[in-house]
Amino acid sequence: MSTLHYDPYTWRLDELRNLHQLTGRHRDAVHTRGQELDAELVVAEAEELAHGRRHLTIEHGPTDDVLDCDRLVELTDAIDTLTAVAPVRRIARTAGHLTVTVAGHDASLVLAAIAEQAALLNPGHWHLTPSARPAHLDDAG
Repeated sequence: MSTLHYDPYTWRLDELRNLHQLTGRHRDAVHTRGQELDAELVVAEAEELAHGRRHLTIEHGPTDDVLDCDRLVELTDAIDTLTAVAPVRRIARTAGHLTVTVAGHDASLVLAAIAEQAALLNPGHWHLTPSARPAHLDDAG
């Protein structure tokens, strides 16, 4: 198994999230940079898909209570176990979401098993997206 260390998404998502919080006289520059980051994210994901890497993003939102933290720890443990068979994997986590990337002939099955586990642990507000990018960027923290 190989663990992917380079994550082409998280830093771009963070920058995009920060741009969404900016207002004022630099609005045109912010808008232009936002479009550039959107395009870079699409290209990065397309490149990974071309290399056989598949993605699943779980938007869990803030972990404000112990039960949410426990569910995430349980999910992270399950992800670690389920991705152990993948020849290539990456698990990237921010305060509001985590993204699993796997490659190999069973990548789709591995991600389906992770999605099933996430559905079992979901307290009702998690959102799963078969992408490296959260569907709700402003809410994904």
